Amino acid sequence: PNVAVKEQWQKLIAFVLGLATSIQASGMLTTATNLLAKTMGICGKKHCEYRWAFVWLQVLIAIVSTSLLLPALAYVAPEQNETDLLRSEAVAANRGERRPLLGRVRKLLPTFSQMTSSQTNTTTKSSTKT
Repeated sequence: PNVAVKEQWQKLIAFVLGLATSIQASGMLTTATNLLAKTMGICGKKHCEYRWAFVWLQVLIAIVSTSLLLPALAYVAPEQNETDLLRSEAVAANRGERRPLLGRVRKLLPTFSQMTSSQTNTTTKSSTKT
C-alpha cells in the first residue's frame, strides 16, 4: 500500500503521543486504584483479603473515570456531521477494515458534548438567578 508518511507526519506523531499518553494514564489509574485499596484496607502488599471489594472498587473507578473522560473527549473532538461519518465508514469498508465501534463512538461524542454544554448552561443560569 502507498502510505504517505511524509505528508501525514503530524497525524502520526499525534497518534503515537496519544497512545503513549493513554498507556501512562492507564498505569497511573492502576497505581491510584491499588493505593486506594491499600489505604482502605481492602488489599495488603501482596494480595487482597477482600477480593470482591477490590473488584467493586475497580468498577466504581472505571465508571467515574469514563463519565469524566467521555465528556472531556467530546469537548475537544472535532465536529463531524452524519455525511462525514458515513463516508468514513464507507472508505473503511472498501479497504476491508472492520471498525464496528468507531462509528458508534463518533456518534456518541457529539451527544456527550451537547449534554455537557446543556449542563453547563443550566448551571450558569441557576448561578446567575441566585
